[in-house]
Amino acid sequence: MYATFDFVTALALPMTMGLMVVAGNVAPYFFGNGFKGIDRVIILEAPVILIIAWSNVLGVQYLLPTKQTRAYTISVILGALVNVVTNVPLIQLWGTRGPVSRPSCQNSRLPPTSYGGCGIKLKWAGYLPAAGNIG
Repeated sequence: MYATFDFVTALALPMTMGLMVVAGNVAPYFFGNGFKGIDRVIILEAPVILIIAWSNVLGVQYLLPTKQTRAYTISVILGALVNVVTNVPLIQLWGTRGPVSRPSCQNSRLPPTSYGGCGIKLKWAGYLPAAGNIG
């Protein structure tokens, strides 16, 4: 699993940073001048690439093989519920940036919360903020 985690990080981190760097030049080219400001939205959304990559490794490489399907399912359901409940207020507060900033916050908090139990068993439990709160 650690090799997979390193591999996924090695792929996702350059994708995240690369997308953030080229967003200003690529967005007007693909979307046109009518979509000014979309580059900021892309920059806000880019970290989700890395967060989802880590979440998938934890779920598929650890929780499912160790028969912790319930924890994995709860994480997915909680993520969907938080997504549905928070979209409307965030759109009203921040417009386009609201729902774009939410996945970064949601994905960085929900997997550590639901995977906190596995964080205690893994060498890098210190990297999971909620690992000490569970178990």
